[in-house]
Amino acid sequence: MKARRDGQIVARGERKWLVRWYVGEGSDGKRRYKAKLIHGTKKDAQTKLNEVLRSRDLGTYVEPTKLTVDAYLDRWLKDGLHSCSPRTREGYRWLAERYLRPRLGAIRLDQLSPLDVQTIVSRMVEGGYSPRTIRMALAVLRQALRQAVRWRLVARSAADDVELPKRAAREMRALSAEQAKALRGAARDRVEDARLEAEHAATRRKRTEALAEAARRAQAVVLFDVLLTTGLRPGEALALRWRDLDLEAGQLAVRQALTFDVATDEKGQRHHVPALREPKTAGSRRLLPIGPALISSLKTHRAGQAERAMKLGDSYDRSLDLVFANEAGRPLAERNLVQRYFAPAVAKAKLGPSLRLYDLRHTCATQLLAGGAHVKAVSERLGHSSAKMTLDVYAHVLPGEQEKATALLETALLC
Repeated sequence: MKARRDGQIVARGERKWLVRWYVGEGSDGKRRYKAKLIHGTKKDAQTKLNEVLRSRDLGTYVEPTKLTVDAYLDRWLKDGLHSCSPRTREGYRWLAERYLRPRLGAIRLDQLSPLDVQTIVSRMVEGGYSPRTIRMALAVLRQALRQAVRWRLVARSAADDVELPKRAAREMRALSAEQAKALRGAARDRVEDARLEAEHAATRRKRTEALAEAARRAQAVVLFDVLLTTGLRPGEALALRWRDLDLEAGQLAVRQALTFDVATDEKGQRHHVPALREPKTAGSRRLLPIGPALISSLKTHRAGQAERAMKLGDSYDRSLDLVFANEAGRPLAERNLVQRYFAPAVAKAKLGPSLRLYDLRHTCATQLLAGGAHVKAVSERLGHSSAKMTLDVYAHVLPGEQEKATALLETALLC
């Protein structure tokens, strides 16, 4: 018997029914059908056929596929992320490789259930993973499955109705004025330590090495001052070019940020490659005033950098015009900067190991708000998309504001 356009149910044994349905014409002009074997009663088979025909008529029908989650993730990472930066794609790839593929990769994409995904969440919680890590891994899966829905590979995402652990409050530290001065003092002391080492060096080579280390430490001091007084993100500060600064007018322009892409060499090994890119949002591109003390430090730093570059000649890359650069004029790696210069200064100032380089940005914002600066001005300095975002992040810095408002109204209206 030929299958009709509205489907067909054929007995295939005791409590076995073959359900067939028409799915349209193929590229060769021939009619195409799909079939599924149902175990149960004929009523169960009819229910399945009705579901398929209803979804076909509503335009939500999805053809069965033998594609596994593993194979689908390969396709999604290749073809589904063209609007993302290379760094974002690499982050998705790593999260999928680390958390999703080992647990879900072998499951057929169209058979992946919310229970499968919820089980992964439970196992990660039991394994001691942080709520942030779990949410990041599930965010990748959700984005991948929503694309699978758009590509008509599945009818709905199995990750949308999964319960996730509560967000843990993200630790944010801001230094007091005294602590910031202690950090800057410790960083400057380390510069002097290197210079003293150069003075007492036994050989010319050791003296040269000590002076180079003193220059690197002095550069870090200027960088810390930039972060503390401008509120720049570390990636923005590390991407500053001299042409972004107008030291005579006292202005600094944020026009790009330093990121790291992942490149694969001939041996298949991945390497992080620095990349300078424009900020993602219009608010991040901004013009900031800088004060006399920072201008003086930057001028001294520029003179020292130019002298070292002249000695190095063609081995120094002048094309990037970076304010903060390594010995070859190339971008500094934030991780190396933290390990070699920030962490030792933090330890010397006895500020505790939890302080991050990013917390210098928080310190800038906190000091401004606590000192009475208008939240709009602080928001613009930080490059936030809105003043509301600034208030959401730093509301704890403004205790007693409602009390002040109440007293103001009492005086103006009731007294």
